[in-house]
Amino acid sequence: MLLQLLFVNEVLAQSYKHTTYVRQLTSHPTVKTSVLASIDAKRVEKCGQECHASSTCSSFFFNGTHCVTFEGFFQFIERDNTEAYFTKSTSVFHFDIAGKLQSECTSKGYVYDPLVPLCYKINAVALSKTNASRSCQQSNGHLLRINTYRKQLLVESLNLQATDSVSKYRIDGEKQPNGVWTFSDGREILTFYWYPSEPKENHKSIGLRVTYKGQWDDISDTWPHGFICERVSSIL
Repeated sequence: MLLQLLFVNEVLAQSYKHTTYVRQLTSHPTVKTSVLASIDAKRVEKCGQECHASSTCSSFFFNGTHCVTFEGFFQFIERDNTEAYFTKSTSVFHFDIAGKLQSECTSKGYVYDPLVPLCYKINAVALSKTNASRSCQQSNGHLLRINTYRKQLLVESLNLQATDSVSKYRIDGEKQPNGVWTFSDGREILTFYWYPSEPKENHKSIGLRVTYKGQWDDISDTWPHGFICERVSSIL
């Protein structure tokens, strides 16, 4: 039995509904289950949203083209390994999403900014990129990925402080051998916020130099710098 989680979220004003589905698929031992293409995954998600929006739907079936939702339990008989049948695992409704997010942030020492929205933590302890990433992971986070203009505006407003050992704060981003900059999850960085004349040192990481007021600087991945973590909420 192959289990694959599908998360569907819906925000209504300050309320938030989060539904988890489990994919039910029994494959023949000699058949390798194919990974859903991105376009198919979007179609499955759309199908899940239909079920998610219904108060009576408990499962749905998607065959690559058509979506069928069901009330109550539906026994699925597999025809081939391209068909996907999902049953509802959990469905939680939060009446105060802002309060829920803030509670998650502060419980791990993060700060919640509702305008982004974002949970972040500034660390003035100088570490290499490897150790900084590991430190963020210990609190279910990762180095801050500035992938929206709102995040960039946030760091420009932080008024980062220099210490005896820290004049730069590293964020997520790495220069690949082919010269392309990517985030640690493999996605290519498409928008840059370099300080004028940067990057100029041919380093492979990205940081925020205190004197640059939140704009980017290329920095060493091994030299110790401060760092900013971003925490992913369990309901987003």
